[in-house]
Amino acid sequence: MRLTTLVVLCLFIVISLPWVSSADLLENTSSVTVKAPAVSAGPEPEGAVIEITVYVTEGKGRVFVNTEPFTQIDMQGSARLAAIVATDLLGIDFNRFDYFYVIKAETPVVGGPSAGGVMTVATVAAIEGWTINGSVMMTGMILPDGSIGPVGGIPYKLEAAKLEGVKLFLVPAGQTLVIREKRETVERGPFIFVRTVKEPIDLVKYGEEMGITVKEVSDLNEAVKYYTGYAVKQLMGGNISSQTYTEISRTMADAMKKDTNRLFEQAKKYGSLTGIEDLLKVAQEEYDSGNYYSATSTMLTARIQMRQIIYSNTLIDEKAIKDEMTYIDKEINDLKEDLKNESILNLQAFQLIGTAETRLYMAENYLQQAKEAESFSQAITYLALARERLETAKIWLTPYHEGVIRSSGMVISENKLRDRANFYISQALSLETYASSIGGHQELLSMADSSIELARSMFADGLYAGAVLSAVDGIVDASVSIEVIGISQNQLNEKVEKARISAENSISRLKDISEPIIPLTDYEFARTSKDPLIKLIFYRSADQTAKVLTFMSKSQPQIMTETEKAVNNESGVPAETPVPQENPELPGFTLSYSILSIIVTLFIIAHYRRR
Repeated sequence: MRLTTLVVLCLFIVISLPWVSSADLLENTSSVTVKAPAVSAGPEPEGAVIEITVYVTEGKGRVFVNTEPFTQIDMQGSARLAAIVATDLLGIDFNRFDYFYVIKAETPVVGGPSAGGVMTVATVAAIEGWTINGSVMMTGMILPDGSIGPVGGIPYKLEAAKLEGVKLFLVPAGQTLVIREKRETVERGPFIFVRTVKEPIDLVKYGEEMGITVKEVSDLNEAVKYYTGYAVKQLMGGNISSQTYTEISRTMADAMKKDTNRLFEQAKKYGSLTGIEDLLKVAQEEYDSGNYYSATSTMLTARIQMRQIIYSNTLIDEKAIKDEMTYIDKEINDLKEDLKNESILNLQAFQLIGTAETRLYMAENYLQQAKEAESFSQAITYLALARERLETAKIWLTPYHEGVIRSSGMVISENKLRDRANFYISQALSLETYASSIGGHQELLSMADSSIELARSMFADGLYAGAVLSAVDGIVDASVSIEVIGISQNQLNEKVEKARISAENSISRLKDISEPIIPLTDYEFARTSKDPLIKLIFYRSADQTAKVLTFMSKSQPQIMTETEKAVNNESGVPAETPVPQENPELPGFTLSYSILSIIVTLFIIAHYRRR
């Protein structure tokens, strides 16, 4: 009787509870579905079409990918990069949303990042609530700077687009003329020979034969315009000069210069320093020109060489080397403890303390390499690097201790720093994995790996400011390793110029919140460098760091971009009127309180029977 009463009561609860869908739970969810061309994974290449649905909801910067059938890691890496680049274009914090990508294909397709561009377009449209024009299709990988990168198999993809009734087919810039390989069979007597023939194809003419307009597209914003009829307009920044930055960088240069002169007097006892004197002359010229950070960097190069000369002549036995290692080890640990006790009073303090932390952990890594060295000369080299990185860590703290920076401003909580550090380390790891899977620049990938390991070490020790900055370095290195794949010198120069403008805009916006110390050091280093690749890396670093600092601020500007209806829709294909999407159901995520109630009921019955 008691059991019957209990069952009736539970069933009453089940019937009376309403069904709650994911749309009810995720009120601010929007979605966009778009089709993308691909190449089937069969013995003979054929065009195929995959369906991509992007769901965006308020969240914490998580990316979820569901593929049917399973695809390679580069597709999943493309999804994460698509979310990053989309939010970057719109000038919003990646952490504001969670991103769901549902990718369906009728047949297995060749893995590759060629759907990255259209995934990014769909992400932008989902965030903004815009409708996608179904008569437009695109192939092209997305690069971290928003460029649309080259892909293969375009003729096959164009053929698949025809079957979908596509009117406009977008391809990466420079890829309207491609080479297609096809197999030919030749019979000679009893023998059959199969050979591969390269066939040039003009995709514009090929498209015309199928009633499709083929156009090149160079970047994400251009693609968004073709797909939605909307353009995203970056709000231009103003002047980036900063008196506070000048004072800070001059204070650091003066501290470095004073100690460098002392080191020079000590090193010249052991012989000629002609090459070092030339470096110091360049440093003085940079100082006189007001490029104080560049002067400090040049002095560091000279100091490392002088330190090697001094060590080679003073550390003449194993005991002397061990004594110096012990001294550096103690200095590193003492400074590490001091940094753990520092409070991050504001974004200025964050930049100085964080950079000091990164330099300190570089010193610790070099010291470890010196201890593991297989020869005297190798040990001396790493020991000199360790000592000088230790000294630069101290120099970065000089403006902080001398009161050059303001003590007012937003106090950054340890929890917020920890969360941000964890997020950026995760992003760096994902980008590095993706870059490796598509053949990123190996040297830059090695640099990214070093930065990420440094960030993880600092995170483990609770030095979160340094972990954030080092993780951002890893993100930049991995991103640039993708950007320079197969790039020409002219394309590299164009990227450098675009990176400079983007960095200036981001630095200018940060100035409304706090002094952009680290972004301006990176910007100055890029501006004074002669190497285009170095310029690109450091302009990107200035840009990314400025954005990170902006998003860390509670008082960040709410709008960094604005959208406008494209006046001239160059596609020739009328764009549908963009309308906000209704709250959709997330496949695989529907939940009902009724189901939950049934589970509870069964549990109660089972529990009753056991009793």
